[in-house]
Amino acid sequence: MTVAVYPRAFGGGPLRGRKLVRFAFLDEGGISRDESRIVVGGVIVHGDEQLIPLESRLEAIVHKHIPQEDQDGFVLHVKDIWGGGKYFKDRNKWPIERRAAILDDLVAIPGQLEIPVIFNWVERSNVASRHNVDGKMSQRDFDVSCHAIAFAGCMLRVEEFMRRVWVDEVAQIVAEDNPEARKTIKGVVDLFKNPSRMLTPLVAHADVLPLQRIRGSVQFADKTESRALQLADACAFLIRRRFYKHDEIIARFYDKLKPWMLLVPREDAPPEEWPEMPRATWPYGPIDFGVAKS
Repeated sequence: MTVAVYPRAFGGGPLRGRKLVRFAFLDEGGISRDESRIVVGGVIVHGDEQLIPLESRLEAIVHKHIPQEDQDGFVLHVKDIWGGGKYFKDRNKWPIERRAAILDDLVAIPGQLEIPVIFNWVERSNVASRHNVDGKMSQRDFDVSCHAIAFAGCMLRVEEFMRRVWVDEVAQIVAEDNPEARKTIKGVVDLFKNPSRMLTPLVAHADVLPLQRIRGSVQFADKTESRALQLADACAFLIRRRFYKHDEIIARFYDKLKPWMLLVPREDAPPEEWPEMPRATWPYGPIDFGVAKS
């Protein structure tokens, strides 16, 4: 049996057998109609090397910060932690620094476990101009379409990096369960596996279609069922906030994620390095990192 050894930054350790599985946990960060930009982001996790340690870290964060009587089944929703909502609404009990300490621990995980972060985004205005010109699409259907387009783009990024970096492995997509978008996303995945069915070919992504490294259908789960989706939630939320306002408070958390992002927003790279920005960010790199194109 051939044994291949991968760099530690890529999830390290011997490859025994033909295929290892990575899980891409994806969540949306801003799908309400008040948001001008929809972000889908998450993490790519080595099934054998990283998944159990990741779940253990997330559970440890709950045990560290949440009172014992509330720990069972507690879900780390970054929107609530950041904004002081729902469980954290008592600002006397949960002042900003106490909540920020939870975020500090969350965003430290990718660096601690060498887990890459992935994302994609779409502008609602761009989707409207291309797909809703006559205004006949309902607001609900438009919201679902925006979510599905952002999700599809993120999935294509996963496929691309699986081919470029983890060439002997396959990926399984796990997404936060959104009942309204589930059917649309499943339809998109089916088209990506059978691009000949598309009415309008995706010329820009022709080189990564049909899907080869992403196997099976998208698995939908609640954050209570999959702790890893709670880290995906944190990544998507903070990357979206980075687009809107990059102040010192956001930088405190976002800058811990940035070294582990497979792509970065254009705002984080000088214009001369668009649209590609090769760099060796990971301590055990190098790997070619791209810039998310607007």
